Amino acid sequence: MAIDLLKKKVGIVLEKRKLPQVTCEVKFALDISGSMQGLYDNGTVQNLTDRLLAVASRFDDNGEMEVWTFTNGFSEAPVVNESMHEGYINKHILNNRNIEKWGGTSYAPVMIDIINQSFTEEKKVVTQVEQQPGFFGKLFGAKPSVTTVESFEVGAREPKFPIFVPFVTDGDNSDHDQAERVIKECAGKNIYWMMVGIGSERFSWLKKIADKYPNVGFIKIENLETVSDEDFYMQLLNEEFCNWVKKFAK
Repeated sequence: MAIDLLKKKVGIVLEKRKLPQVTCEVKFALDISGSMQGLYDNGTVQNLTDRLLAVASRFDDNGEMEVWTFTNGFSEAPVVNESMHEGYINKHILNNRNIEKWGGTSYAPVMIDIINQSFTEEKKVVTQVEQQPGFFGKLFGAKPSVTTVESFEVGAREPKFPIFVPFVTDGDNSDHDQAERVIKECAGKNIYWMMVGIGSERFSWLKKIADKYPNVGFIKIENLETVSDEDFYMQLLNEEFCNWVKKFAK
C-alpha cells in the first residue's frame, strides 16, 4: 500500500480535526493470540500496520513506529518505517523466531513494558506480570517473573512528546484487574491508549475502561477491508483523542 497516499489522507483528517501540527511518539501494540491467526494470514494485519505507519509518519519525530506484539506474554518487534514496511508482518513478525505467538490474551505485560520504556531512564529487562507457574513450571522449578502489577509504578521521566498507543486486539483479555491497575497508574500521564477492537466481539470491558479513564479511547472495526482509509482515520483520530493530545502537545 502506498504510504504517501495514506499520509495525505491522514493529513486531511488532521485538518478536519484542527490538529495539523502535533508531534507524538507512536507505539503500536498488536495482538498475536491464537484467534488472530486468520487476520495475519489474510493480510488484514499488514493492511492495518500500513495505515498506522502513515499516522506515525505524520506524528512521530523520526517517522518510525515502535511495535510490540502480545499474547500471554509480549515481544518487542523491530521498528517499522517507510523504507521497509512492505512485507513487514511476514518478515519481522510471522517469520521471527523471537516473537511469541498464538497463545492466550493478556494486556498488562505489554502495557508495563511500553510504560517502562517511555517513563524510565533505563530499559527494565524484566517486565512480565507475575503469574503462578503451571504444572510444567512447578515440575521444572520455574519461578514467577520479578516485576508484578502490584509493585508496578510509572517512572518519573517525562517523555519529550505525548505517546499515542494504538492497541489492537480481536477479543477479551484474561487479566482485567491487572490491566486496569496499569491503566489507572498512568491515567494522568501523557500516554493515550487507543484500544482498537477488530471483529465481532462485544468488547464490553474495553468500552468500560474507555468510558472510565480520560487517556483511553475505544473504537470497534468489524471488518477493516470494508472501512475506507479516511473513515478509519476519522475513527482513530477522534475528537476525544485530539482534545487530549492538545493538552500535552509542546
